[in-house]
Amino acid sequence: MLPQLSLVQPEPIPLSGTQHIQGNSAWSCHTAHSSNIHVDCIQKEYSNDTSPGQTPFPDSLKNHSPNASSLTKEHVEANGDSTGNTNDSDNPFAFDSDNCIGSYAPLVCFTCLIAFGGFVFGYDIGTIGGLIDMTPFIQTYGDTMLGNGHKAFKPITKGTIVSISCLGGFLSGIIVNKMIPYMGMRFTVFVSMLCYIMGNTLTLFSPNWKVVVVGRIFNGLSIGISQITCPMYISEITPIKQRGIFTCFNQLFTTFGIVVGSTSLLFTATQYFPSDSAQYQYPICQGIVLAVIGGLGIWFVPESPNWLVKRNKSIKVVKKSLGSLRGLPTTDENIINLTAKLFDMNTRPVKHEKVSTNIKNIDSKSIFKGKPKYFLRTSTGVFLLGFQQFTGINFFFYYGLLIFENVNLKTPYLVPVIFGLVNLVFSCLSVCVISIFKRKALLISGSVMLSILMALFTICGTVVKQSTNTTISLIILSCLFIAVFSLTWGPIASVIISELFPAPIKVKAMSICGSSAWIFNFAITLLVPLLANKIGLALGWVFAGFTALASLFVYQMIPETKNVTTTMLDKYYEENNSIFFHSSSLSRSWSKRGT
Repeated sequence: MLPQLSLVQPEPIPLSGTQHIQGNSAWSCHTAHSSNIHVDCIQKEYSNDTSPGQTPFPDSLKNHSPNASSLTKEHVEANGDSTGNTNDSDNPFAFDSDNCIGSYAPLVCFTCLIAFGGFVFGYDIGTIGGLIDMTPFIQTYGDTMLGNGHKAFKPITKGTIVSISCLGGFLSGIIVNKMIPYMGMRFTVFVSMLCYIMGNTLTLFSPNWKVVVVGRIFNGLSIGISQITCPMYISEITPIKQRGIFTCFNQLFTTFGIVVGSTSLLFTATQYFPSDSAQYQYPICQGIVLAVIGGLGIWFVPESPNWLVKRNKSIKVVKKSLGSLRGLPTTDENIINLTAKLFDMNTRPVKHEKVSTNIKNIDSKSIFKGKPKYFLRTSTGVFLLGFQQFTGINFFFYYGLLIFENVNLKTPYLVPVIFGLVNLVFSCLSVCVISIFKRKALLISGSVMLSILMALFTICGTVVKQSTNTTISLIILSCLFIAVFSLTWGPIASVIISELFPAPIKVKAMSICGSSAWIFNFAITLLVPLLANKIGLALGWVFAGFTALASLFVYQMIPETKNVTTTMLDKYYEENNSIFFHSSSLSRSWSKRGT
């Protein structure tokens, strides 16, 4: 029996009275209010860390109110972002201006190391679809003996090997939900890489296809954990104004991984004889090496400062993490301000109305009872990722060889490489597109174009007589479909999910959304071989219909999140009684503030 999805948040740090944080223990000083941090505490910790010759504690902070919340409030008012937005109480980086970043180089490097989890995911996508069609793989693990003495896979077996990883991805939501609050995001990403190594090792040495299925479950656990944790990790350590751009790094690395994976298959398919087991063993071994790199590299990334505070870490540890992420010394005034705000934010008591403190604390973390509209927001995220899967993108990436095998293409292994390169180029362009256009507009326009392209692809594949020109047309339409997806639904859906939820439910809600997406993905990858065997490329009509429906869903249900803080979204949901956002004047006013 699977455990229920629930999030047990660490207890807040008690800071009343005369408690101390020295080293890894608590810290000293009286506070004006028991839940707020006295700036003198930061100053005292600073003094303990300062050696002769270092810059003294900034005079500008000595004159501030000893109440940390007053300090940070004044600091935020003086350094609000250029968009005129109010600041996001759930993202500590929102309390500071963009100018407090000494250098973007460390943040870019750390983001790339985190996004390497997406690279491993992309590599898996780029290899598994072609791997199961390689002759030595089929002859080793095939479950059906043909009349000529060769083996083959039944359609249901092929679908199971590809899709079973999605069930592992579903289980990963439960694991992430339990692991992050206690072990942190860095350790969680490390575990995901270990799971991928275990999955590929089982596949490499498996005696039959059933053990391959077990290995694929571990692969699914790995990519599921990383695809929930990595965007969340990136979103939490980056400034709010650049949050969307940096979160896209995960999608960008995923597309790069697809190119590397499909290129590896093309290389082994052309360099090794069809009877040589190295043809499929080489890509599997390469996947193990990539996972080892990802598992080691994640330890160079600082842990989330917000998580460190929640786990009662010392000021020194939190300042070190913030300084590393911001490219600033720990003695910098901005780091000290931000540290004070982080502690204050995580120890501030929740104001309640008509309910007791204990009940409200429970409800504030409940998907069903939490307000404002936590259940609606979570359901919106689930359906958004569901529609992303039903665009039909995996129809091309998982079964590209199957599609173009039916149209008599001479070099089928070249097709995934072309798809991967198109995906990579337009995913790079998506970083600029996301910074210019609104999230909602991109999703709606993307839905319309994807639906039209899938309809044209289906007509070309089912109605038009097969010829060389038809094959070229199918490839061009496929590339256009992938290009539009890479600019719109590919990165935008994940960005919105990372921006939609407030801190009390973010881990839980994103875990639920991520797990649901894997269920949708499982259904598609399992059924595609069966349906394609029955109706061929007419299957495209199903995806075209779902994509058209997705445009209506986005128009009705998705709020604009670009440059909109979760504090603003909370007010947005609280004051809008309707579940539909397109007709609400409040919705339009908030969207204008997010531009």
